[in-house]
This record gives sequence, C-alpha cells and structure tokens, in this order.
Amino acid sequence: MSEVEEKWSEFDSSTVVQLLIRHCPALEMPPSIGKFNALHGVKVYNSTIVDWGESAAFTSANHPNILSIYLVRVNMTDGLLPTGFQSSDFPSNLCDIELCVTNLRAVPDNLDLK
Repeated sequence: MSEVEEKWSEFDSSTVVQLLIRHCPALEMPPSIGKFNALHGVKVYNSTIVDWGESAAFTSANHPNILSIYLVRVNMTDGLLPTGFQSSDFPSNLCDIELCVTNLRAVPDNLDLK
C-alpha cells in the first residue's frame, strides 16, 4: 500500500469534498482517487507528479460534482499533462482548472476531443 493510500484509508473517502496534496516530492496518484465521489475540488501544491495515469483519471462517473482543480508549484514528468487529466469521460462540471508556476510545456492539441 502506498503512503497516499495508507493515509486515505484512515477516513471515509465518500465524504471528502476537498482534497489538498502538498509538499509531495514524488506523487503517484493511486486509482483509489476514483472512490472520492463527493469531491468538489482538488489542490496540488509544491509537488512533483511522477504518475497520474488513466486508472486514476478524473471522470464524470467517479467525480460527478468536481468543480475545480488547482496545480500550484507543480512539476509534471517531462513537462507533459498527465493522462489522468485527459479522460474521454472528463467531468463536464469541472470548469475551473488553474495552473500556476508549473513546468507544463503545452496543452495537447487534441485535448478537447478526448
């Protein structure tokens, strides 16, 4: 069990509405984020995203109420947007995505088609 999953097992994920991840030098987002069905927002601060794959993607099915994602002082592997942010079932209510001080080089040209 990863350190993230170990901490998340200490509470009921179905009741969490805001998730803050900070000062994480090697964040590997586990698929268990899909259990956070009541999420309204996610903030990642001063962290390096090593892996946020498709199995941990934000989706309408798993995150129907999510409204915002903030990535502040975040590094991403190779400066690329993680696949977890590119689901074909991307939540339609998620309308506020803010990126500040990141190494993101570009947004994929076909992001609107996914």
